[in-house]
Amino acid sequence: MYEVRVRGGTRSVLETEKVYKGQYSDSKKILMQPNCEKVRIITLPHSATEFTPTMIIVSIAVSIALVVLLLVYIVWRYVPQPVLLT
Repeated sequence: MYEVRVRGGTRSVLETEKVYKGQYSDSKKILMQPNCEKVRIITLPHSATEFTPTMIIVSIAVSIALVVLLLVYIVWRYVPQPVLLT
């Protein structure tokens, strides 16, 4: 039987050696199985609800490109073109 408490921390952006530590979580008691260190843990990649900064930047760039293409099409379609005299 083990008693586990978790404490999070974050490193300062300005003072990289300084770590701000949070409060400890409530204690949880867990029972470990024999040879549990040999069990392979499979972690899943980021879930679909997590947005990385790259995904956000690409989404904004694609949105701007689509709006520009739509405006170019509207201008090309509805603005009268000059007639070339030969």
